[in-house]
Amino acid sequence: MATAKHPLEQTTRQIDAYTTPLKVYAGETFEWTTTAPAGTTVSIQPAAGQSWPLTQSSYSVTAGSPTPATVNTTGAGQVAQFQCTPAAPTSPQTIAVATRLYAPCNDINIQQGQCFGWQNNTGKKVHIKGTGNWPKLHEIDNGAIVLVYVDANVAAAPYPLTVSEPNGNGVCPDLAGNPKIIVTVPPMAKGKYS
Repeated sequence: MATAKHPLEQTTRQIDAYTTPLKVYAGETFEWTTTAPAGTTVSIQPAAGQSWPLTQSSYSVTAGSPTPATVNTTGAGQVAQFQCTPAAPTSPQTIAVATRLYAPCNDINIQQGQCFGWQNNTGKKVHIKGTGNWPKLHEIDNGAIVLVYVDANVAAAPYPLTVSEPNGNGVCPDLAGNPKIIVTVPPMAKGKYS
């Protein structure tokens, strides 16, 4: 007889090695998979000169045999390039570790090119959507985490959000109001003459 899992019990995510951008969070354990043809082994390693946010320096995965990987607990906010052999259609690829996990009603400050997560512990499913064109609708089950990558082409600006139950009832307390995502431009690297 099969045992049913508790609805809040997290399952290990499976992530295709050719995914980009790859969105993860500090301390997460996931499984590398591949869509490469059967019998093909894909090697995954950081691009030259990149700081790698995972606990092992490289990974190999064969179609049909997932390989576990863990994100360093100190990797929050890290963004790095990686590459696969055989090469992915887009190479190098990007791995972005969430800067932080936020409750659905929290304001978020994030830079272009970074990743954040929503962690829903409200006791109910929630819908989070920008009041404009970004971000798109995210349905988040109770106990779930959804990761969002802020692409470099998302304009630096505040993005008001609506947070509701599937039936449209608001989730955030009236005093707090609906949250917003404040997207900023990353600081410029200091040159040798600055």
